[in-house]
Amino acid sequence: MAVPAEQLILMGCLFLIGLLLNGVAYRWWQSEVSKYRYYTAVRDA
Repeated sequence: MAVPAEQLILMGCLFLIGLLLNGVAYRWWQSEVSKYRYYTAVRDA
């Protein structure tokens, strides 16, 4: 089964974009979680 080069390149680009978005979303989520933990710790102190 032969896959055209254009399709292969497109799939590769989509995969990389997905990885990039995953990384950004993960970092944002981590910062939100740490902010929430900080606020709850300050409130409970």
